[in-house]
Amino acid sequence: MITKKENKFLIIFVMSILLQIVFIYFLLLPTYWTLKDAVLNIVEEQRKSSELKLDLSNINKFLQVKEKEKEFFQRLNDSFVPIKEPIEFLDFVESVVSQHSSDYEISDGGRLEDDLGEYIILNVSFKASVPDSLKIIHKFQNSKYLMSVELVGMNYENQDGSVDLRLKAYIK
Repeated sequence: MITKKENKFLIIFVMSILLQIVFIYFLLLPTYWTLKDAVLNIVEEQRKSSELKLDLSNINKFLQVKEKEKEFFQRLNDSFVPIKEPIEFLDFVESVVSQHSSDYEISDGGRLEDDLGEYIILNVSFKASVPDSLKIIHKFQNSKYLMSVELVGMNYENQDGSVDLRLKAYIK
């Protein structure tokens, strides 16, 4: 039989265990979850901070390269035909052809786009000897503009023949 003293001890023991469970459940668990969330947030913020530092480092490297290669980037920018003011480019095409031929025609072939960007097409027809025709093509291919000779059609029955070129020039 359980004595009164043992019964009191058992009740106190059970009550202390219940109090500990209540204490753990209502005080320690919420604190644990709050701390866990805070730690996860700190880890996430550190990850974001690392990514931002890496991005900043990459931007600084790019700016250093850009400054170092400023002249190259300027030449690259200048190699595109300014579509709002294409007069300089058209003057260039006309001057190249007119140096070697007095009979020429330049016409617009449209504005198109490919994987590299937007470009314009110019159709150039002229009469010139074979060496002069090759000089014209060479000047177009080696110009400061980002352009190519897409199509060459030549018809020579005598020393001076007719030449049709299709020029492709990238625009900005």
